[in-house]
Amino acid sequence: MVVFMDKKEIRIKHLRLLKNIDEDKRKVYDQEIFDKLISSLEWNNAEQIGITISEFPELNTHKIMNQAFFDNKLIFVPKIYPRHQMKFINVNEKTTFVKNKFGLIEPNIANFTLHNNVNLDLMIVPGLAFDLNKNRIGFGGGYYDRYLEQHNLIKTVSLAYEEMILPKFSWKVENTDIKIDKVITNDGVIN
Repeated sequence: MVVFMDKKEIRIKHLRLLKNIDEDKRKVYDQEIFDKLISSLEWNNAEQIGITISEFPELNTHKIMNQAFFDNKLIFVPKIYPRHQMKFINVNEKTTFVKNKFGLIEPNIANFTLHNNVNLDLMIVPGLAFDLNKNRIGFGGGYYDRYLEQHNLIKTVSLAYEEMILPKFSWKVENTDIKIDKVITNDGVIN
């Protein structure tokens, strides 16, 4: 009989784990993951990329965004709406950001143009835990699963420290959970 871990418990455990990663180790991990991402086919083939603005203890996405601007890629950052919906807003180096009521960083509403038909080539999907089957546990709102269910042609990549990878069948995967196409870690890639 397979015994599953509770998703809520995994979130709590992994948030604690992320907070306790040594700062020097975190910088090395971030660089290793960054190097793998920007050399990937998904990155090089993408023109429009969806990404979140990270905050500690998440994996740093600021350098990734700067590289995308340098590479002349269009960057879209999610903005949260009622009923667990999100839309992606085109941002640039001059965009200002604010924290929403959930503490997430999103584009300042006064400074964006809403693109109803954003055709993202690549979405960098955040998460707290991943398994070897490319399932993910996010932060619990279901925003990405809902979005990806409606936009299933977008290539998805998640970035994770090796400590965030759990064995197969660690938690019960729901019908509404959307698998990621690729997980890039400091130790390797899960295709």
